[in-house]
Amino acid sequence: MSKDHILVVEDNETNRVYLNLLLEDTYKVSLAENGAQALQIAAAHPRPQLVLLDIVMPGMDGYEVCRRLKENPETQDILVIFFTSLLEKDGEYKGLSLGAIDYIAKPVQPELLRIRIKQHLDLLHAREELRNALEKEHQANLAKSEFLANMSHEMRTPMHAILSYANFGLRRIDKVPRQKLAEYFQEIRDSGERLTLLLNDLLDLAKLEAGSMSYAMEEHDLTSTIKEAVTEFKAAAEEKGIQLILKAPETPLIGFFDEARIGQVVRNLLSNALKFTESGKIITIEVAQDVLNPHRPDTKPALRFGVCDQGIGIPQSEIETIFNKFIQSSTTKSGVGGTGLGLAICRQIIQAHHGKIWAENNENGGATFSVLLPTRADNSRNPDKIGSGN
Repeated sequence: MSKDHILVVEDNETNRVYLNLLLEDTYKVSLAENGAQALQIAAAHPRPQLVLLDIVMPGMDGYEVCRRLKENPETQDILVIFFTSLLEKDGEYKGLSLGAIDYIAKPVQPELLRIRIKQHLDLLHAREELRNALEKEHQANLAKSEFLANMSHEMRTPMHAILSYANFGLRRIDKVPRQKLAEYFQEIRDSGERLTLLLNDLLDLAKLEAGSMSYAMEEHDLTSTIKEAVTEFKAAAEEKGIQLILKAPETPLIGFFDEARIGQVVRNLLSNALKFTESGKIITIEVAQDVLNPHRPDTKPALRFGVCDQGIGIPQSEIETIFNKFIQSSTTKSGVGGTGLGLAICRQIIQAHHGKIWAENNENGGATFSVLLPTRADNSRNPDKIGSGN
C-alpha cells in the first residue's frame, strides 16, 4: 500500500529538516520553503493529501497559500494544518475560516503532531471509502434499473407475439387455410421458447445468488459435451452464412464437471458469438489440455476450451465488466438484444467448478472467450489463483 503524501511548508531550514525526519518513516514527505513553491508542488501529481503550513513566511504568508489552495478546484480537497509560533489574536479563527482543519502552536510536540495527522488522514480515507461505496451503489442501482427496463422489453416482445398470433388464430380459425394457422402456431411456439429462455436465466440467477444451484459433478469427456452443443448450433450458423469449426483432439479429454451446466456455458458462448458475427465469417471452437497454476510449483492438469469469433470485438474498458450481473456491453445495446445475464451466469457456474472464464480481443478483430476447468475435484481451490495456461 502506498504511503500518504504530506507537504511541509516551512521557511526555516532547521524546522524543515526536523519535520522531515519526524514524518518520513510513515509518510511520503515533500518540502517547500515558501508559498509559491508550495502551490507548485500541491498542483503537481501525485498531489499531497495533507499540507503542514507555516503562517509567517516571506513574500506569501500561510493564510494566502491556504486561500489559493482552497480556491483551486484541483487542490481544494487537500487537508491543511497550520503550525505557527504566531500568537495572533483570532489567528486560529482566521485559519479555520479559510478552510484549514487544524491549528497547532510551535514548538511542535512530536507525538501530538503524529496523532493529529493520523486522525485527519484516517477521516479522509473513511470519507473516500464512503464516497466510493456510495458511487458503486449508485452505479449498481443504475445498472439494475437499466437491466429491469431491458428485461421488461425483452419479455414483452415475445409475450406480445404470443398474444397477437393467438388472437389472429381465434378470429380467423374458420377463414384461413391450415397452413396459415400452422404459421401462427409456429410463431407462438418460437416466442414461447424465447420467453422460456428469459425466465430460465432469471431463475438460474436467483438460484446462483441464493447459493442453491445444485451440480452433478462427475467425470465427462469435455470434447463430447462441446461437440453436442456445436451440432445444435450448426443449422442456425448455416442459415446466417457462418461457418463453425471445431478443433479438438481425437482422444477423450476427461474432466470433472456438471455436464449440463458446462453445456449451458458452451451454448451461451456460441449464442453470443453467432449474435455478433456477420455472414461469411468463421467461429472457431477449440478444446485442449492445459494446466492450473502455470507459474507455481503446484502445477496441475486442466482442460481449456475457447470460442473465437470474427465479430465486432469488446470495448477494452468492458473486458471485465461484461461478466458482472445486470451489465450489458455497449455493443449489445447497439441493437443485437440480450438481457445481460448470460455471461454473469456463465462466470458463476465456472467459479463453482473452481475454474476461470475470461475474454480477450483478437488481433485481427472479434473476441475469444476462454474457459479453464480442473480435471478432477478440488473443493479447496481458489478460482482467483487459477492461471490461463499461457
